[in-house]
Amino acid sequence: MKKIIIVFAYLLFVLNGFCQQNIKIMVAGKSSGIITIKELNEAKKITLNTDTIKIISFKLSCIVNGFFKTIEINSDSLNAECYNILNNQAGKKIFFEDIEGVLNNGKQVYLGTIAFKVVP
Repeated sequence: MKKIIIVFAYLLFVLNGFCQQNIKIMVAGKSSGIITIKELNEAKKITLNTDTIKIISFKLSCIVNGFFKTIEINSDSLNAECYNILNNQAGKKIFFEDIEGVLNNGKQVYLGTIAFKVVP
């Protein structure tokens, strides 16, 4: 019986590894590093490298006039408030945080955070 439980646990572990996806979160086709203001303005939304998850919310965080500012968005799309802030972020870091999605089966998942340094 003990051997059966060990084998079963091992199979669950192995099968779980096969089911995991390497999900890449992107803005303007990038997942981190340097991004230009032009690329940010052309980006319409946060995207993923999979069709099995739909982004439902995220937070855009950055420093504005010396203060940390966070905008909460309840979709996958950047809005006018985001663009107003992003256009003044040259030389600064921006963060797309607390990105959440929903699987095709309705289960909500946390996808994490991505960060960029903005250049003119």
